[in-house]
Amino acid sequence: MSSKSSESHSPQVVSPLLDSPSSDSPSSDSPSSNPPSSSSHSQPFGKYKKMSRREEAESLKKGFTSQIRLLDEQYHILTSETRKILDIGFAPGHWMSYIAETLAKLHDVEQDKLYTKKIMILGFDILFKNPPKGTSSIQGNIFSKMAQGLVMNHFKDFEIRNRKLKSGGAVGGGGNNGIGDIDDLVKKSYFDQEKEETEILNELAGVFDKKLIIADDNNNNNNNNNNNSNKNNSNEDSNSDDWKINLVLSDLSRPLKQQSGFYDHSETHPYIRYNSNKGLNHSIINPTKANLDLAEASILLMQQVLKTGGKYVLRLSCIKVGDSEIDSIKQKLQMLFNDVIMIDVIMIESTNECIFICNDKR
Repeated sequence: MSSKSSESHSPQVVSPLLDSPSSDSPSSDSPSSNPPSSSSHSQPFGKYKKMSRREEAESLKKGFTSQIRLLDEQYHILTSETRKILDIGFAPGHWMSYIAETLAKLHDVEQDKLYTKKIMILGFDILFKNPPKGTSSIQGNIFSKMAQGLVMNHFKDFEIRNRKLKSGGAVGGGGNNGIGDIDDLVKKSYFDQEKEETEILNELAGVFDKKLIIADDNNNNNNNNNNNSNKNNSNEDSNSDDWKINLVLSDLSRPLKQQSGFYDHSETHPYIRYNSNKGLNHSIINPTKANLDLAEASILLMQQVLKTGGKYVLRLSCIKVGDSEIDSIKQKLQMLFNDVIMIDVIMIESTNECIFICNDKR
């Protein structure tokens, strides 16, 4: 899994040619106007200047930001109803930054106060990267069921907190729709936050235990308290999809070059491990096939977290035109969504990519 990256590298910058003598130069009578007697090799022609790592990163940032902005303007990906977003392969965070800034403008709130509008933006990546302001992130492998479970529990936790704020429970209560209480929660000590998170996890575990007990009662035909169990079960089922999200974005491919944290093990070791581990570096050795496998894993996670009517944006880089596997992915998406738009993009250096815009999940 990786961040927003493309197989094509940024074009090299061509330095301008030396200026030719202008018409305002001195006349031919002056010695300075005589052409130099040196050979033609003394003047460089068509020199190439290699971009620095920082310049390349800035160029890619502008490219990916403009890409998601154009997609949003044309296909209305973000609306005022979009409150829960998952960005799979978010590092280094170009798409997430645009999403956070756009939602802050839509809801007229500061970017670091998005939670006051019950907005949750989560980034998921195998690389470690600090998320943009006002967002969250989880580091994990897309092929790991445990990592996918962490993503789902994150949004379930967020939903439970919002419910407690509405009901005036332990997480919040009082006026201002619980906004002041959320600010107090952010200022709580580490131990208080750990205690509260433990209570929420126990509550989640209790919900699962209740479902298991109800299943055992049905199997054993126990009629004791059957009516109450059915009522609780129906209430849980009616709210079972409340935690699910509105939008999933996926961009999994070869990572970009590391830009920071060279002396930080948390940020450097994932890059080293990704490049050296045979189980992870398929997107580097064989990107054409590996990116399709990553897309399949992304679709599986999307099916679990995206609510009915939600949107899904899938970007595939380094593809071969006419690949049958891309057609199979398109058919699968058409079975899951009522509206699927496929956009073919021809990048620099003959590298192709495609983007799927999927609306209205069935």
